[in-house]
Amino acid sequence: MIIGITGGIGSGKSRVAGYWSMMFCLKLLSLDEICRQLLVKEKPGWLAIKNEFGDKFFSAAYGELDRKKLRREIFADSALRGRVDSCLHPLVKEEMTGICKKGNKGTVWLVEIPLLFEAGWQSEVDLVVVVYADISTRVARVVGRDGVSDREALKAIDAQKTMEEKVEKADCVIKNNGSWLETCRQVLSLGRLLDKKY
Repeated sequence: MIIGITGGIGSGKSRVAGYWSMMFCLKLLSLDEICRQLLVKEKPGWLAIKNEFGDKFFSAAYGELDRKKLRREIFADSALRGRVDSCLHPLVKEEMTGICKKGNKGTVWLVEIPLLFEAGWQSEVDLVVVVYADISTRVARVVGRDGVSDREALKAIDAQKTMEEKVEKADCVIKNNGSWLETCRQVLSLGRLLDKKY
């Protein structure tokens, strides 16, 4: 079984997924981490971006991908973002599928998929859990985590589907606006419910 955990940037998906995995001893897979690995020099994602854009996003000296520049530009340009997604999404999906297939029958995977709805991957998972947080909370988290301005944080948020759209399509929702203790209670409650069901 694959449980897809998604939400908006700054909603706290990674923290929720990590806690859930730890408390119920479930396998955890982060597609952000897969993407980071694919973008290491000479890896498939790195090659795909290089083939599509030439040297535009690479350092002249070492040929490393300038992730900050790429991130900044994809949040400012939806057409560019679409081209980058077309390069990386098939590679990430292939890696995810391959890893999850290695599990034994009955294995439950928690897969953190930030762009699950944007990529149209609902059919790749058995259950969609959205981690929700309001926009002011998300902006504060992104600013604190990434060291960007409020304006840059809002650009990143606006580049994704709204939280309301994601909540509407979700099978389950975990609210991560308030205290971490309250979020943990929701995770434990949902985890126990699914544990009995599956």
